[in-house]
Amino acid sequence: MNNTARTIRVRNKLKLVSSRPRLSIFKSNRYLSVQLIDDQNNKSILGVHEKKMAGKTKIERIKQLAQQTAEQLKQAKQTKVYFDRGKNRYHGQIASFVEELRQAGINI
Repeated sequence: MNNTARTIRVRNKLKLVSSRPRLSIFKSNRYLSVQLIDDQNNKSILGVHEKKMAGKTKIERIKQLAQQTAEQLKQAKQTKVYFDRGKNRYHGQIASFVEELRQAGINI
C-alpha cells in the first residue's frame, strides 16, 4: 500500500472528529518524535523527541518518551487526544508507545 494514501486516509478520519487535539507520531530510521496538534487553531501545542532519552534499548527509550509525553500532556491539561499514526502500522514501537501512554492515564 502506498504510504501517502495511508496517511491521508488516517488523517481524514481524525479531522472529521476534531473536538480533541491530535497526537501525531513521526518515525525516522533512528528516532521517534511526537507532536500534539490543535487542528482547529492550526497550532502545535507540544513536541517531544526521542533523541534526548537515555536508555540502552529502543523499547526503554520509547517507554521514557511515552512517560515524558504523558507528563507534558497532563501539564497542558490534555488527557483526551486522538492518536495519529500517520503512515505507520499499529504494531511494534508504535503500539508499545501507545500502551505506555494509556498506562500513564492518557485517553487515546
